[in-house]
Amino acid sequence: MKIICPTPSDFSDQILIKLKKNFECNFKEIKQNKLNRIIKDYDVVLTRFNREIVFKNPNNLKYILTPTTGTNHIDKRYFKSKTKIISLFGELKFLKNINASAEFSIYLILKALKTFRLFNNKLSNEINGKFIGIIGYGRIGKKICPILEKMGAKIYIYDVKKSIVPRKKYKTLKQLLKVSDILSFHIPLNSENKNIIGKNVINHLKENMILINTSRGEIFDERQLFKKIIKSNIFYATDVLGKYFLNNLKNEKIKNKVIYTGHVAGLTNESVKMTDEFILKKFLKDIKN
Repeated sequence: MKIICPTPSDFSDQILIKLKKNFECNFKEIKQNKLNRIIKDYDVVLTRFNREIVFKNPNNLKYILTPTTGTNHIDKRYFKSKTKIISLFGELKFLKNINASAEFSIYLILKALKTFRLFNNKLSNEINGKFIGIIGYGRIGKKICPILEKMGAKIYIYDVKKSIVPRKKYKTLKQLLKVSDILSFHIPLNSENKNIIGKNVINHLKENMILINTSRGEIFDERQLFKKIIKSNIFYATDVLGKYFLNNLKNEKIKNKVIYTGHVAGLTNESVKMTDEFILKKFLKDIKN
């Protein structure tokens, strides 16, 4: 099998060495345009988010290996082809041991409070005493809540599955918009959740509110959010952006209102090593069968 990895710097040395011992590999930095041209010549592509996997016909790809929970960087047509996609989607038991994105969410909250000057003053702010609304009470939401509470935050939670949220902490989305100083988003991107935070929600964001997003940029209607940030004192700290926001990120009108970290939340030594090994085991097991 011929394997291509267009961004080897995103992976642990261990997985690259193991693959090189058993397969014909092309592991070097390859730009998007070149990858689009040559991907059809390979059997396997190893990728995270820094390159899109664009469908090509004729298509020889047998496997797409992506140690990620999201797959929005992969052309939907691959899901209908014979190509097998091996990812972390649905691997809930394994993912409980991965802490990178949860830690990064707390880092973004701290960075936002220390960077943005709320209420037009000259000083930064603390987590202590802040009302933090958590939208999505899954793996990451459950990890960060007790940590933020120990730092003095008041936590309220919204999830479409009301039954999984502690009763005293549950708020409707409408209630969260009224009480929260910070909204932190932890919901998956799927066909149901794309642009789920739309005009009706965005128009009700209150002044001096901070939005934290380590989910996906596309959960927002980014055009509406962009307009709201320009017109109001709304601040946005995010590790993920959709195409609209990326294309307008250099706009001077949002210069001091947006922090973008470039989709690195999951890239720690520990999490990369663990997720790489997990994906490799799944791949090797599959080709043996």
